[in-house]
Amino acid sequence: ELFVYAGLLTVGVFGQYVGGKLTDRIRTERGIVAGFGALAVIAIAFLPVANLGVGPLLAICALLGFFLFMVQPFYQATVAEYTPAGLRGLSYGFTYLGVFGVGALGGAIAGYILTVADSTALFAVLAGFAAAATLLGVTLLRRRPTPA
Repeated sequence: ELFVYAGLLTVGVFGQYVGGKLTDRIRTERGIVAGFGALAVIAIAFLPVANLGVGPLLAICALLGFFLFMVQPFYQATVAEYTPAGLRGLSYGFTYLGVFGVGALGGAIAGYILTVADSTALFAVLAGFAAAATLLGVTLLRRRPTPA
């Protein structure tokens, strides 16, 4: 199990690199939509793919690690684009409060879902969180004026 997690983090390095490169090439909102959209699909596909065996499980874990870390440069760049310079530090503070503070509730939420339902429900909820982030990205994409 620990080797799978270490592998997920290693693949995440490449995800962050690709995400960082893409933030210089595409609109950050598009990256958020693509990244979180991929995470929603991965969450729905995770259990069926994992049931196919060890190889498919490792492959979907690699995809999860890649996209989970790929979105980080996009939301960091988006915070920089959407906040005034004087409030940028505070905005990053709120961003990381959400990521690490509210995100820390993820274990409790997952535990609760697994207590009252099953792993299929858990991955559906996780897909819902990713889908909500995707919709927020779509909203930003529609509201942002196109450069002249």
